[in-house]
Amino acid sequence: MNNLYFFEINPIITKDKFNKLLSLVSNERRLYISKLHDDIDKKNCLYAEIFVRTSVSEMLNICNEKIVFEKNEYGKLMLRGHQEFHFNISHTRNAIAIAICDKEVGVDIERKNNCDYLEISKRFFTES
Repeated sequence: MNNLYFFEINPIITKDKFNKLLSLVSNERRLYISKLHDDIDKKNCLYAEIFVRTSVSEMLNICNEKIVFEKNEYGKLMLRGHQEFHFNISHTRNAIAIAICDKEVGVDIERKNNCDYLEISKRFFTES
């Protein structure tokens, strides 16, 4: 299981639909989302959480109500009771990247203008 997902986000959503999605996450996550300042950050955070929950439900056959995320000693979110399921989320304006793997994984996205992507890739990745 090695999956990388990228989504461009439409920031327009009705308040009713947003609240319906919000009802699908834990109280802790709702509180975290409510403390974010920018609406787009709230939406990106919520959409990423919903996607990971849906993935957990489909891949591990766990109903949403039984999905519990906890933080490790470094503050990274993990799925309680499933050490074989790892994920990482990154978001920037109107885009989300999510990596799901059976080993520890990281993903990062940033919006860059006039960027030399080949040089960046050489800096951070090996040829293999």
